[in-house]
Amino acid sequence: MKRARELSSEEVWAVLQEKGFNNQYADGFQVLYPGKTMVGRAFTIQFMPSRSDVDDVARAKAKNSGLPRLTNQTAIDMLQPGDVLVVDLFGKKVNGTIVGDNLFYYVMKATGGGGLVVDGSIRDLNGISEIDMPAYFRAVDPTPIGNVMLTGINIPIRIGSVTVMP
Repeated sequence: MKRARELSSEEVWAVLQEKGFNNQYADGFQVLYPGKTMVGRAFTIQFMPSRSDVDDVARAKAKNSGLPRLTNQTAIDMLQPGDVLVVDLFGKKVNGTIVGDNLFYYVMKATGGGGLVVDGSIRDLNGISEIDMPAYFRAVDPTPIGNVMLTGINIPIRIGSVTVMP
């Protein structure tokens, strides 16, 4: 990981292409701190649009396993130093906000400043911009997360045309 911090995204991409790893770049993100390097283990979270029949099954499985209901906070509580939180919120803007300034601060503390990539939104940009952690996001929106269900933690996810492995 230390060596990767010294590489540009173009250098990383070229090596991945040489090794046959295609579809390793997604564009269209807003960047909180341009020029700030983000390197770490991907800790992935997948959301899907709410559907009561699927959500009922997920709740029952969680309850039978002794887990709380799966929420964005459940996943964030699992973060470790060196992680980069990568979230598939399927590009959702309204009610697609994975963090506001409080949870963003918590992610920064839990990961040691690892970073955040979200195919969705963030909220509280003024507060977030005062926290020293790199972030890539699709949009800023004032609404809280809603009308979604968490369907996977640390599973392969898709961000644009990129497959992200935990």
